Amino acid sequence: MLTSEEQAFVDFWTGQRTRRRSVASRISSGLPLGVGIVVVLFLSIATGWYQRATMVMRTHSSVILMIVIAAIGIVLFMSYFSAQHEWDQNEERYQVLLQKQKSAGAAKEL
Repeated sequence: MLTSEEQAFVDFWTGQRTRRRSVASRISSGLPLGVGIVVVLFLSIATGWYQRATMVMRTHSSVILMIVIAAIGIVLFMSYFSAQHEWDQNEERYQVLLQKQKSAGAAKEL
């Protein structure tokens, strides 16, 4: 038999699992982690604690463009894969709870 918390999760995930299949919804749900990493990256660049990196950035203007492109890549990568990991964990928990519910129902019939 499922607890009330487990049953609430099964009800919630039954509705959410089809809605969260699209790439756009996955990226939007994992966006804060990717943005947080990029903000920390830009803060470390802005403080100038690594003198050599600051020197190279000031002498080669194309480095700034590469940093922006890399930041966008980091945000997209971290957003998608953190959301994918969260979805996989929820799906696994959902399947386990369904099996538990099914086995509890079969035990009652005996």
